[in-house]
Amino acid sequence: MEVKDQLRIRMEELKIPVSELAKRVGVSPQSVRFWLQGRSYPGKAKAALVESALSFKLNYSGSDGPGQTVSEGLRQTDIETFMLIQQMPEELKTAFSRMAKDIVRCVKSGNQSADYGPGGATADVYGYPAGQKNSRKRA
Repeated sequence: MEVKDQLRIRMEELKIPVSELAKRVGVSPQSVRFWLQGRSYPGKAKAALVESALSFKLNYSGSDGPGQTVSEGLRQTDIETFMLIQQMPEELKTAFSRMAKDIVRCVKSGNQSADYGPGGATADVYGYPAGQKNSRKRA
């Protein structure tokens, strides 16, 4: 179950309005509404306050069974990265997702590069052709 659904259900069970949860956690009501819409997620510190305010543990695993809570594994940088990815155009999200899956697969198998180019060309973990340095100059 998604975090937004867990929050909504728990808030309904406790009959806590958005404004009250926002006050307890120290955020704006708009932030809570964004959480409930799945547009953003509470950072690690805020998630701990949400868990305390609602007397339950958020499950970030995406399943209905027991999973990792914020304190057990989700870092603020994970949330920030996720939010940045969500702002990408759809084609970039797809490419980024493929690349991330390939990198994880390669790391698990012990390979140092993933196949990204035509004719078996490979790219390193930064997306550059394997064995070549970035030739683009940074502005």
